[in-house]
Amino acid sequence: MKIWKRSMGLALSAALLAGALTGCTTGGNKGDSATPAPTASAAEDEAPLVSTEDVVKKLMGISGDTPMFTVDGEEVTAEQLFYWIGVAAENGGGLDTIDWTAQTDGKSKADQILESGKQAAQLYRVIETEVNKAGITLSDEDASSLRSQVSLTISQYREEEYARLLQQMAISDAGLRHLMEVNALHG
Repeated sequence: MKIWKRSMGLALSAALLAGALTGCTTGGNKGDSATPAPTASAAEDEAPLVSTEDVVKKLMGISGDTPMFTVDGEEVTAEQLFYWIGVAAENGGGLDTIDWTAQTDGKSKADQILESGKQAAQLYRVIETEVNKAGITLSDEDASSLRSQVSLTISQYREEEYARLLQQMAISDAGLRHLMEVNALHG
């Protein structure tokens, strides 16, 4: 639970950094994460998804929507795993300051961060599955509020800066909106 709280705290901080987001609506498509499209249920007041380059594909050579493993039959994509590894790295002191070869309990810092990121992705997938099983959804008011926050953030940062921040977090706009919606449902 401690890892989850720390990871979510950092994830929320990253989201706040990306525009004071406290929640977003789902873009939830399973298509190419580089060019996401709103779902058919997207409301008229929802900001259009900001297109970004697929960072995972650029860095790792695989598409961000590639399944990496499953948790209770639910896929964890490369984008989700890479995002949580980034959160774990920031939690470990930041990418620029980490001694990747330092050993603790016989594990390198790199292995510890990879394991922490994987655990956070697994836990997040379990929470999302349980929220879905329980039929928990956002109220119309909460969903509208989240859409308004996204629109405000994008207008404050301008689309280009918002896209750059998403790239730094190694997540698509649809992925971040989905992450924040599930977080809001869980909270």
